[in-house]
Amino acid sequence: MTRKEVDEIKGHFDQVAGTLQQELQAEFRSEMGGLRDGLRAEMGGLRDGLRAEMGELRDGLRAEMGELRDGLRAEIAEVRQDLGAEIAGVRQGLGAEITEVRGEIAETRRHVGVVAEDLRSEIRLVADGVALANERINQVDLRVDGLTGEVRRGFAGVRVEIHSLHETDDELRGRIEAQERRGA
Repeated sequence: MTRKEVDEIKGHFDQVAGTLQQELQAEFRSEMGGLRDGLRAEMGGLRDGLRAEMGELRDGLRAEMGELRDGLRAEIAEVRQDLGAEIAGVRQGLGAEITEVRGEIAETRRHVGVVAEDLRSEIRLVADGVALANERINQVDLRVDGLTGEVRRGFAGVRVEIHSLHETDDELRGRIEAQERRGA
């Protein structure tokens, strides 16, 4: 084979290869376009299916939340009613207790008033007794003062007498001593 024949075969292969390449590229593009369109259609179907499922889930959750809310409201209303009844009972009980305590306070006040009145009369008696005792003490003080004056005057007289006796004693001793000196 000659170089020219090789070049011709090579040119022919290049031409066939170019044609094959163009055909394969066109076919590949066509296949890719089909795959792309198929994927888009499938993704659109999946998206629509997911949206539908999410809508169903949302609707289901809303319904369950509504039921839960209604149930909670009913429970809260029942608890409020029960608490209202309990509070009313407690108020009645407290009202009775308060009335009883007020009665006891009033009775205690009356009793304390009676005791205070008795104490007042007894305190008056004691005060009168103290005043009388003070009067008697004052009278005794006056008597004691009088007696004290008399005793002082009596002691003054006794002192004068004792002094006089001392003088007489001194005089008698002097006479006795003088006689003893004369008679000795």
